Amino acid sequence: MNRMSGWRALLVVWLLVCAAGVQAAGERLSLWEVTPTAGGARGKVYLFGSIHVCGNVCYPLSGSITRRFEAAPALAVELDPLNPDVSARMMKEAQLPAGQSLSDGMSSAERRRYEQVMARLGLPGEVLMSMKPWMAATVITLMAAEREGYSATQGIDMWFVSRAREAGKRVLELETAERQLAALTGGSEAEQMEQLRLALQLVERNQMKPYFDRMRIAWQRGDMAALDAVMTETMSGDSAWREALLDRRNEEMVVTLTQWLARGDTVFVVVGAGHMIGDKGLPALLAARGYKVRQIADGE
Repeated sequence: MNRMSGWRALLVVWLLVCAAGVQAAGERLSLWEVTPTAGGARGKVYLFGSIHVCGNVCYPLSGSITRRFEAAPALAVELDPLNPDVSARMMKEAQLPAGQSLSDGMSSAERRRYEQVMARLGLPGEVLMSMKPWMAATVITLMAAEREGYSATQGIDMWFVSRAREAGKRVLELETAERQLAALTGGSEAEQMEQLRLALQLVERNQMKPYFDRMRIAWQRGDMAALDAVMTETMSGDSAWREALLDRRNEEMVVTLTQWLARGDTVFVVVGAGHMIGDKGLPALLAARGYKVRQIADGE
């Protein structure tokens, strides 16, 4: 995904969206306010769950979101999507070792399916043969999203980083490129191949748009249970990949977030919406550590 562009939107189609409309007043947002419950610290962190691939349909964002962003002196993201070194590093690491091919893990029937999907997307099959399965799934997903009018360049993270730089805000990174790479490649080869098969299936069955629709609706409503249900379609709940992609990273991010809160900093944090889900999501982890965590509704 790109770090926004390609590699990021990548392996979990759960960050892609589609369909239309803005939040109705009073609906929950994918936004949480986190503050200390006691002591002298006066820090405040806003957690906003993002979608890495979007379109015009995703904007404008609710004023309840943008007002809090504008008031915060700093923005934090997983990685800065405007850093060209990150994308270059990701593309380098996405390459298979010399002598290996993506087709090595495919049966003859799967290779035919792959070639047919690539033809539908207007790409020669050979173009992805040197890539690891997670990157191949990413490219296929992004190409399919483009056909539906959605692009990583219109992703939520990109929107916030661009405006933060225009406003002269500090842009902080919660992770390093190395850490994200470890997460993206954390699944077994079999799990990565399964992600590729799913991407092919969604294109074959013309299911990309309906899938994006469900994603968008859950995201706009701040409905983490619905978002989790959609995610489960692409990732096993007890998958080692899910643990590497989300759970362990959440524990690491919480360390940094609590440091900012203890210092009295105010930071608007934008990370993938999957990081907000369940008892291992960032809001739940911070609440368990004694912080006051409140989900914001549209209109507040």
